[in-house]
Amino acid sequence: MRSLFFLALGLIAWTVTGNAQTAVTVYGDDNYPPYSFRDRGNIARGTYVRILRAAFEKMPSYDVKIDLVPWRRALAYIEEGTGFAVFPPYYFPERRPYIDPYSQPLLTETVQVICRHTVLDVPREAYPQDYFGLRFGNNSGFETPGPAFFQAVEDGQITLSEAASTLLNIRKLTAGRIDCYVNDRLAIEVGLREEGLTVEEAGLTWGTVVNENDGFLGYAAKADAFPFKADFVQQFDSVIMAMRASGELDDLIE
Repeated sequence: MRSLFFLALGLIAWTVTGNAQTAVTVYGDDNYPPYSFRDRGNIARGTYVRILRAAFEKMPSYDVKIDLVPWRRALAYIEEGTGFAVFPPYYFPERRPYIDPYSQPLLTETVQVICRHTVLDVPREAYPQDYFGLRFGNNSGFETPGPAFFQAVEDGQITLSEAASTLLNIRKLTAGRIDCYVNDRLAIEVGLREEGLTVEEAGLTWGTVVNENDGFLGYAAKADAFPFKADFVQQFDSVIMAMRASGELDDLIE
């Protein structure tokens, strides 16, 4: 009986340990509607949040918390190695060597320039060359405008003024404090809607489509604090590929 008692205890302990979840936190941008943001109840919302929650539910060995913070802070956590993963960075391995690897792509964003009407009175098709001499806005910490743009900034050919959010950049643009702004088109449209404006009512015109960029879940290259990293990366990629194949990913985006 005594042997059976201790055997039963051992089975219980094994069951609890075997079912234990690994707690994980991933960080996201808290001010990037419609992709990731906090609503008025301080709840994480957005397309990326929706995709990630659906994916994490299919990873029962992990208890994943989504924490939305200012973008620069999220990147700093990853660079320091105190944060495990961040969303949604574009793929810029040279400018962000501290992110490695990147997940399977989650969705594709269309990056486009928008300017005050008068700025686009002359043709400006080549980007960024045709925009030299202008004042541009950018979200703090965003690499969205691309390497050639930032090289032009370093060379003094473009003046850069950063703000904490899309909405603040739109306000600077409509007030004439900057000439142009470059970001995901849908994010800009949502920001204008929040201001109660259409592009035309705001006195703005769409410029060059810069590119299409995929958004990812990016992992900290410094992974000493995360011994589960390889397993998590493999599981998450498998789940995303399955969601894409089944059509669930497209449904969530729509």
